Amino acid sequence: MADLSKETLQRLHEAATPGPWTGYSEPEVGLPYSLFAGTPMVSGFGPVEPMMAADIDLVALLRNSVPAILKLLDENAAMREALAELEAAASTVVEAIDSYNAENGTALCGGALFGIAKALAPARAALANQENTHG
Repeated sequence: MADLSKETLQRLHEAATPGPWTGYSEPEVGLPYSLFAGTPMVSGFGPVEPMMAADIDLVALLRNSVPAILKLLDENAAMREALAELEAAASTVVEAIDSYNAENGTALCGGALFGIAKALAPARAALANQENTHG
């Protein structure tokens, strides 16, 4: 498995030909589709050739890391969904507490606690599902 650590990515990024990189061609003049660095039609735009060892290492690492990157993106999306559910539940709890605090002479009783627990249930279920899926 490729070393997809932040440190490795940072090291290869710093050692590689400066970007941005893009695929570019001019078939009308016989220039095949190639890897270029810079911005088309701006001074300094040119082919990344010969590729330096760091360029090759960066491309190889990224290509070999695609499955792990896709998994991380899926996990990120699932966690964002769980977080949205948790935020919605927290909002419901805050509304319940605000309602409780607005009533004079009320005491936190079983009904209030039940309402808070009920509001948190979807978030707990979402987090439990995340742990079962990704744990």
